[in-house]
Amino acid sequence: MDTVIGYAFGLFFLAISAYFGRRAWLYIGQHRILAAANTTVTSLAPEMVSTVSGTVRVDAPAADEHGDAGILAWRIRERRPKGSGRSGGRFSWSTTDGGIDVGALTIDTDAGPVTVDAEAVRGLLAAGVSTPDPWNVPALYLRKPERIERLDEGSELPVAVSTGPVSTENRTQFEATTVEDGDQLLVHGRIIEENDRLVVTRTDDDPFIVSDGPLEQPIADVRIRIATSALFSAVLFAFALAAIGGLFDTVTIG
Repeated sequence: MDTVIGYAFGLFFLAISAYFGRRAWLYIGQHRILAAANTTVTSLAPEMVSTVSGTVRVDAPAADEHGDAGILAWRIRERRPKGSGRSGGRFSWSTTDGGIDVGALTIDTDAGPVTVDAEAVRGLLAAGVSTPDPWNVPALYLRKPERIERLDEGSELPVAVSTGPVSTENRTQFEATTVEDGDQLLVHGRIIEENDRLVVTRTDDDPFIVSDGPLEQPIADVRIRIATSALFSAVLFAFALAAIGGLFDTVTIG
């Protein structure tokens, strides 16, 4: 019986170890993509997979109500009490809706102007996601929301979205950030030529990254996730070997 229990614990720890090992591997792939995107490009040509970065020129805003914003990323969040509501004032924020609106953008780079494929940027918020959140997309790295507005009944928003009845018990707020004329933007993708213009776009075979700031912080965050996941995987693997090997039998309790 003890042997069966040891093997059961071993397989349990082994399964969790494999889970964290897979996460570490996925983060390693993400790190490689970010490291490749965080490079300086001196020349651009059609069919290159490259990084385009520079000053934004908004040729047409994302929508009339957005003013001069070429990109507007937004979300609606609700603050809810943790647990049964008797947790001593502890709350967590939950995203209930979100989106990203994109207009016509050009990035003025050292190698010349490059148009951003607006549809490719919008496509980063995959269709079918129950609750889209632009700040929770692995390929989209945006500044923290610069506009935070508490929602009440009748609040006017710069996006065409129905919030439904606003909860009076839980705080609900609208958060947004914009990319406008003169801002910095980085887009990593495939360069194509359309109507005698270079366009950076997304394909099924190539990574596509959009960032309105430097990638050093996202790269550092991914490194921490790699180290944490790898550590958990290694520790749990050691527990699995100990359990299967019967080493737990040497531990006495009481």
